[in-house]
Amino acid sequence: MPGATHVLFHFGLNDLGLPGMTGEPPATAEDLIAGYTALAAKACSAGLTTIGTTMGPYAGTIYPGVDSLEGRAIRREVNDWIRTSTVFDAVVDVAAAVQDPDAPGSIRPDLDSGDHLHLNDEGTRTMADAVDLTYLGL
Repeated sequence: MPGATHVLFHFGLNDLGLPGMTGEPPATAEDLIAGYTALAAKACSAGLTTIGTTMGPYAGTIYPGVDSLEGRAIRREVNDWIRTSTVFDAVVDVAAAVQDPDAPGSIRPDLDSGDHLHLNDEGTRTMADAVDLTYLGL
């Protein structure tokens, strides 16, 4: 996109949850890491600053098949990789910003839309506030 200077990578939960709704296995941590790495490399080669974000919590979601121990383990593994990887120029820890400190796999109750997967308006503000605007040169 002409004029773009930064790319914010924020995705992954659908890769973990949607396959469970159809009986398919979720993407593996290796698949997600390879995808993030390939996309970040393309962005870097185009001269763009890359900002990775961790995947938010979703334990106890109301959607059948979405919440699995396997998916949560993959999310934790990928998030750990995002936090420690040098693939991105910067990292925003969305998971830490919105998780329930008493149940880290879950969204904080005051930030939950009610389905335990999506953030409410305050949760969205909390996620946005986790972005350090200096990453964007602002």
